[in-house]
Amino acid sequence: MRSANNKAQIGCWRLALFLAMFVAAGAAAEDHSFPATEYQARRQRIMAQLPNGILLLHAKASLFNVDQLLLFGFHQDPTFYYFSGLPNTVSAILAIDGRKKQSWLFAPTKLNGMADLVRTPFVELGAHTEKQLLMEHVVNWDEFIGYIDRELKADPSLELYTEDMTVSIMTQPPVSTNPPGLAPVDDPLLLWRTALAQRWPKAKIRSASEQILRMQLVKTPAEIEVMRRVGQISAAAVMAGMRSVYPGQSPRVLQADIVKGCMVSGGEGPSFWPLVPSGFYSQIPALVEAIADYHQKNHAMTVGEVVHLDLGCEFELYDGDVGRTVPVSGAFTAGQRETWDLLVHAYQTGLAAIHNGVSRDEVFAAALQSVRDEQKSLKTPLGQKAAAALLGKDGTAQWYLHSSGLGDATTEPKILQTGMIVVFEPYIVIEGQGYYLEDETLVTANGHEVLTGGLPYTSEEIERVMAHNAN
Repeated sequence: MRSANNKAQIGCWRLALFLAMFVAAGAAAEDHSFPATEYQARRQRIMAQLPNGILLLHAKASLFNVDQLLLFGFHQDPTFYYFSGLPNTVSAILAIDGRKKQSWLFAPTKLNGMADLVRTPFVELGAHTEKQLLMEHVVNWDEFIGYIDRELKADPSLELYTEDMTVSIMTQPPVSTNPPGLAPVDDPLLLWRTALAQRWPKAKIRSASEQILRMQLVKTPAEIEVMRRVGQISAAAVMAGMRSVYPGQSPRVLQADIVKGCMVSGGEGPSFWPLVPSGFYSQIPALVEAIADYHQKNHAMTVGEVVHLDLGCEFELYDGDVGRTVPVSGAFTAGQRETWDLLVHAYQTGLAAIHNGVSRDEVFAAALQSVRDEQKSLKTPLGQKAAAALLGKDGTAQWYLHSSGLGDATTEPKILQTGMIVVFEPYIVIEGQGYYLEDETLVTANGHEVLTGGLPYTSEEIERVMAHNAN
């Protein structure tokens, strides 16, 4: 048994190492993904959309909380980062004034606990940082209350804008975290809005979520270049995952190989913890049950199962989302092969329909037409069941065509526009197993560009890749 002194020494060493990692990160004010002019242009665009108000955005409120410690690195609030370019600053407030065309950053100079011992959360106040960030004012956060008081006194009709709770397409509607009549316990955006309403009860507080989302959906050229890199890294992780699938393999080890694939390919880590259910757990709702389980229904993969590889890698805070379905044995059965290739052909037909101005429904319709065209030529009972299911009334109930960027799955745009990066995600369950695929895809004026290029599609291409697993 270790002595109390030994335990204390070990604890001190761990704390010193932990703090050293954050100190080593430095205290640079700006993000190095894009030039400051990129963030300045974003602020100017949102100012034009909110000419009668001030958008108030709060940075991540805490540096050393449980959620951050469980992630591979500190994760800034996406919208605060989108308009500020500050990936590490915590507790700061960004005020974007649409009336005066000015930006104010109210930044803390002291924090509580361990966070106050490292430089990373802080920015230098004053002219140097104002020039660096291309903001008009970078001041102490103690000045925030007085700033809002002055602006409301000068203009009682002033509107204060915040952002609503951020939800993924996978969590619509927001998950209940309290009984009816109580506010959610884990919604920092709601808490921020509530704090503003309590301090200024007569102020008009509005949501700017629609305007923000509209901006974030269409990527700038600089964002597109980052997403191209995200796509390359995510595609490499898919290949790493495919090479880790074989009979007897544990999904947990497969997940580890995918995460490693993200990192060795140049990513910071996974966009989300990889979903790699096989067999029975590759189908919804069993797939969701596995996610909700501490062990994620870990089991040895067996011959005859297919594996749902759903993953993405993160680079410079931007997220990927890509996937394939592969056979555990390395070879599809005849029915699985016909089912998979049917879905692949439908997917590629839908993908070919993507261009500026096309609707999500038109993409789905094009994909289903491919199934109709092939239905009569299908030879296996499984393939025939798959076609009938896809063409049935609930055939596209689990299909998605969602956006991607600062978040792997944020919303489903009804009409696609040039500059959007979307993920077309058809899915089908046949005889207790799920089949799906998806790519990161850039919408262009005349078509599309697949950002996760180089991945296999057809059963033959996938089996060729997995043939190496037997060696």
